[in-house]
Amino acid sequence: MRSLLISVAIITGAVLTACSDNSSGPDLGGDFGQVSLTVSGDVQGEKSGQADFYGDEPGGQGIHYWELSFNDFSPQTYSLQLSLTDFEEIQRPGTGTYEIGFDPPNPFQERGEPVFFGIYTHIPNGSFSNAMEFETGLFCTEESPRGGTLVITSSSSDAVSGSFSFKAANYDFDDSGNCISQGEIEVAGEFNARARRF
Repeated sequence: MRSLLISVAIITGAVLTACSDNSSGPDLGGDFGQVSLTVSGDVQGEKSGQADFYGDEPGGQGIHYWELSFNDFSPQTYSLQLSLTDFEEIQRPGTGTYEIGFDPPNPFQERGEPVFFGIYTHIPNGSFSNAMEFETGLFCTEESPRGGTLVITSSSSDAVSGSFSFKAANYDFDDSGNCISQGEIEVAGEFNARARRF
């Protein structure tokens, strides 16, 4: 049930407004971008891996999204998504500083400043059955304030670069619906992400 709610949160995440843009990105070479990050708290480690970004523009009344995605492989030990969602089309964010937290889109309100929703998935020894998700504000926010900032230093149609730093938490619920903390982490890193090639 909790995984379903996390998935729903990705679809109902944050709002985006247009920001300034940089017409040229860094020359990364190859088809994949790179990320390096440090995790501290109840999960610890220094990680590196590939980085890409992509968006979806469904027709009709669908939810639109734009996402930075990071992960390692062979074996995969983590994944990280920083995503925006809205009922309206989302443009690629330009250079600037953005909040990481949780602010679901509301069709009855004007679009505010974009807020990225973050999910860090810890995959111990490549075991997906033992994976644990840490998020930036969907559940139990009164028990643990979390979130942070994403800084985009370069943004083009081919590459997006920058850094991020945020707190995230994993929670479950007892039979009475009360929050039970399963752990908290801090994540900080730098990235050069390539446009995803489908």
